[in-house]
Amino acid sequence: MRKLTLIIILFILSCCQIPQKKTYGYKHLETTGITNYLVTGNGDDIPIKFSSSSDKKALEALHGLKWNVLLPNANGTNITITGVLNEKVQYTPNAPNRAQSEKYQEFELHFWKIIVPFQLQYWKDGIEGPDGIILSEQKKNLDDDDFKIKINGDLLEFEITSHNQTIN
Repeated sequence: MRKLTLIIILFILSCCQIPQKKTYGYKHLETTGITNYLVTGNGDDIPIKFSSSSDKKALEALHGLKWNVLLPNANGTNITITGVLNEKVQYTPNAPNRAQSEKYQEFELHFWKIIVPFQLQYWKDGIEGPDGIILSEQKKNLDDDDFKIKINGDLLEFEITSHNQTIN
């Protein structure tokens, strides 16, 4: 009887695995459809939408990065995101005058990190658009000027100094 009970418990536990928190590369693309991707350790891009259960401060800070920090660094290696990926594949709405329906998975963001120093881009002489020239430089740390919004707390919590993180 004990053996049968143990077998049943092990079976139930194996079926009901608790999702594990993992670290992935983060990629952001400026498109009309899905713009956020996580990058697995074997280089696969998985389209994601951040879940409503994500850490509010982390999500606000990630979305609050200015273009000149986000775009050159959200390449799958320089910014990492840590959290839980929901295995269920979902699809964006399909309707006229919208981007084509795309598959995605929800991601519960716990925190993110940018590897410092990081690349900062800016317009030469402040001239934007097709006539402008984008320049870049290395920046040692995040500061308030790197965000579109005021971030409360220590910005060091979003920095890491090494590429030696484990990407799952």
